[in-house]
Amino acid sequence: MAGPNATAITTPGAAQIVASAGAFADTVPSTVVGVLAVATTSVPAGIENVDYGTQTLTATGGVGAYTWSLASGSGPLPTGLSLAANGEITGIPTTPGTYDFTIEVTSDG
Repeated sequence: MAGPNATAITTPGAAQIVASAGAFADTVPSTVVGVLAVATTSVPAGIENVDYGTQTLTATGGVGAYTWSLASGSGPLPTGLSLAANGEITGIPTTPGTYDFTIEVTSDG
Protein backbone atom coordinates (compact mmCIF):
# COMPACT_ATOMS: atom_id res chain seq x y z
CA MET A 1 0.00 0.00 0.00
CA ALA A 2 1.45 3.35 -0.98
CA GLY A 3 0.76 6.89 0.05
CA PRO A 4 1.55 9.29 2.90
CA ASN A 5 -0.93 7.61 5.26
CA ALA A 6 0.52 4.11 4.97
CA THR A 7 2.72 2.67 7.69
CA ALA A 8 4.63 -0.60 7.49
CA ILE A 9 5.48 -2.37 10.73
CA THR A 10 7.59 -5.50 10.96
CA THR A 11 7.33 -7.66 14.06
CA PRO A 12 8.96 -11.01 14.77
CA GLY A 13 7.06 -13.67 12.84
CA ALA A 14 4.63 -11.30 11.12
CA ALA A 15 4.57 -8.39 8.73
CA GLN A 16 1.80 -5.93 9.31
CA ILE A 17 0.61 -3.26 6.92
CA VAL A 18 -1.74 -0.66 8.29
CA ALA A 19 -3.34 2.26 6.49
CA SER A 20 -3.77 5.01 9.02
CA ALA A 21 -6.78 6.36 7.13
CA GLY A 22 -8.61 3.25 8.40
CA ALA A 23 -9.35 1.84 4.97
CA PHE A 24 -7.28 -1.34 5.27
CA ALA A 25 -5.58 -3.38 7.93
CA ASP A 26 -4.08 -6.81 7.42
CA THR A 27 -1.53 -9.10 9.05
CA VAL A 28 0.47 -11.44 6.85
CA PRO A 29 2.55 -14.27 8.37
CA SER A 30 6.20 -14.07 7.43
CA THR A 31 9.35 -15.98 8.25
CA VAL A 32 12.77 -14.51 8.82
CA VAL A 33 15.31 -16.78 7.16
CA GLY A 34 18.97 -16.84 8.06
CA VAL A 35 21.60 -16.77 5.36
CA LEU A 36 22.45 -20.26 4.11
CA ALA A 37 26.00 -21.23 5.07
CA VAL A 38 28.11 -24.37 5.35
CA ALA A 39 28.89 -24.94 9.04
CA THR A 40 31.35 -27.84 8.56
CA THR A 41 34.85 -26.41 8.09
CA SER A 42 36.85 -29.62 7.67
CA VAL A 43 36.53 -33.39 7.57
CA PRO A 44 38.87 -35.92 9.17
CA ALA A 45 41.69 -37.51 7.22
CA GLY A 46 41.04 -40.97 5.83
CA ILE A 47 43.26 -44.03 5.92
CA GLU A 48 43.97 -45.94 2.72
CA ASN A 49 41.70 -49.01 2.32
CA VAL A 50 39.94 -48.41 5.69
CA ASP A 51 36.22 -47.62 5.81
CA TYR A 52 35.83 -43.87 6.25
CA GLY A 53 32.55 -44.31 8.10
CA THR A 54 29.99 -41.55 7.64
CA GLN A 55 30.91 -37.90 7.91
CA THR A 56 27.77 -35.75 7.83
CA LEU A 57 28.16 -32.16 6.67
CA THR A 58 26.15 -29.44 8.41
CA ALA A 59 24.73 -26.09 7.37
CA THR A 60 22.83 -23.23 8.94
CA GLY A 61 20.09 -20.98 7.62
CA GLY A 62 18.05 -21.48 4.49
CA VAL A 63 14.61 -23.05 4.31
CA GLY A 64 13.69 -26.71 4.00
CA ALA A 65 15.95 -29.60 3.14
CA TYR A 66 19.57 -29.12 2.16
CA THR A 67 21.09 -30.55 -1.01
CA TRP A 68 24.87 -31.04 -1.09
CA SER A 69 27.18 -31.35 -4.11
CA LEU A 70 30.71 -30.68 -5.29
CA ALA A 71 30.96 -27.07 -6.40
CA SER A 72 31.52 -26.31 -10.06
CA GLY A 73 35.27 -26.28 -10.73
CA SER A 74 36.05 -28.20 -7.54
CA GLY A 75 38.71 -30.84 -7.38
CA PRO A 76 37.51 -34.42 -6.81
CA LEU A 77 36.88 -36.19 -3.53
CA PRO A 78 39.51 -38.78 -2.69
CA THR A 79 39.18 -41.90 -4.85
CA GLY A 80 36.72 -44.29 -3.22
CA LEU A 81 34.73 -41.65 -1.33
CA SER A 82 31.38 -40.25 -2.40
CA LEU A 83 29.17 -37.37 -1.38
CA ALA A 84 25.43 -38.03 -1.09
CA ALA A 85 22.90 -35.26 -1.68
CA ASN A 86 22.01 -35.43 2.04
CA GLY A 87 25.55 -34.33 2.99
CA GLU A 88 27.05 -37.69 3.94
CA ILE A 89 30.57 -38.53 2.83
CA THR A 90 31.13 -42.29 2.85
CA GLY A 91 33.30 -44.96 1.30
CA ILE A 92 36.77 -46.43 1.46
CA PRO A 93 39.60 -44.14 0.33
CA THR A 94 41.89 -46.10 -1.97
CA THR A 95 44.50 -43.62 -3.19
CA PRO A 96 46.71 -41.70 -0.73
CA GLY A 97 47.26 -38.03 -1.40
CA THR A 98 46.12 -34.51 -0.67
CA TYR A 99 42.77 -33.56 -2.13
CA ASP A 100 41.42 -30.04 -2.41
CA PHE A 101 37.70 -29.95 -3.04
CA THR A 102 34.85 -27.52 -2.48
CA ILE A 103 31.40 -28.61 -1.41
CA GLU A 104 28.32 -26.43 -1.74
CA VAL A 105 24.85 -26.59 -0.26
CA THR A 106 21.48 -25.36 -1.48
CA SER A 107 18.15 -25.28 0.34
CA ASP A 108 14.60 -25.72 -0.87
CA GLY A 109 13.61 -22.14 -0.18
